Amino acid sequence: MRTLAPLLVGLCRWIVGLLFLVSGLIKVNDPKGFLYKIEEYIEVFHSLAPTLGLRDIGLPLATPVALGLAVLEVAVAVLLLLGVLRGFTTWLLLILILLFTALTGYSAVTGAVTDCGCFGEVLQLTPLQSFIKDLVLFVLIGVVFTNHTRMNRLVPSTNASGALAAGLIAITAAIIGYTFTHLPLVDFSAFAIGKSIPEGLATRKPNGEKMIKDYLPTLAACGYDEFKGTVIWIVARDLTQLSEAEQASLTQALTLDRAIVLTSSGSDARAAFAKQHPKACLVAQDLTLLKTMMRADLGYLLLVDGVVRLKQTADAPLTISQDVTVK
Repeated sequence: MRTLAPLLVGLCRWIVGLLFLVSGLIKVNDPKGFLYKIEEYIEVFHSLAPTLGLRDIGLPLATPVALGLAVLEVAVAVLLLLGVLRGFTTWLLLILILLFTALTGYSAVTGAVTDCGCFGEVLQLTPLQSFIKDLVLFVLIGVVFTNHTRMNRLVPSTNASGALAAGLIAITAAIIGYTFTHLPLVDFSAFAIGKSIPEGLATRKPNGEKMIKDYLPTLAACGYDEFKGTVIWIVARDLTQLSEAEQASLTQALTLDRAIVLTSSGSDARAAFAKQHPKACLVAQDLTLLKTMMRADLGYLLLVDGVVRLKQTADAPLTISQDVTVK
């Protein structure tokens, strides 16, 4: 390994750095999507040994772990590409790839998690593809790790390199602070503005899964086709956990025509809501589906002939209405 040509070491460095940078930025753009994947892994491991209490320990830590890992992926990529803290950075890369390979290897053998979440909604790989990808990365990182002293700084000045790296990492942290409390800056989901929901229901991903799965049509419950004309989807995951401000926002949204509440709440919560809002159209949906629709506990989508025209969370004044001009 120590006799490898500098060109090969440099090639491995850039492949690893760019892959980690892309993967990290995708997670920074959509940290809640990554959080949901970590929670899925926690639930899988909890089911293997329920008595260990992995759910009670892991779920409270899921959010800081998701945010930390997303920023860490970008940080190690920046440090590697700039050639800053080379020994420390390559150790971090080795630890990360060992963790990722163990998780994707487990999924490849058991099929417990169908998508690792490595590239979010942008690129969804099968468990076997994810595992092979991590094995290849492990080899490339091995080359970089054993030859890190061969790597030169991208910016010759030590102080300038360090300042540039710190600045880029700080910007990354600021962005993830925003995207965690708002919608992703770029929405890659099947429910992004401009996407056709009927087309999504009829399309399959490269891994064979439906683009939109587990959706229950609302025609029977509401009496009209949700994919014809203008419809407001009110995504409310848990009706019992809404704050006073969210309840007020939801009540305002219910005054709109053809407003449909989609929720994963239990039957008791749905019955209580129906009693409080007897004219509301309420439809139970899968929790994972609602998490994909809206990266918030409460949010709104405006559909015109099945195409998403507007999308917003409940943390801002409600701007969705049937009066919107659709271009």
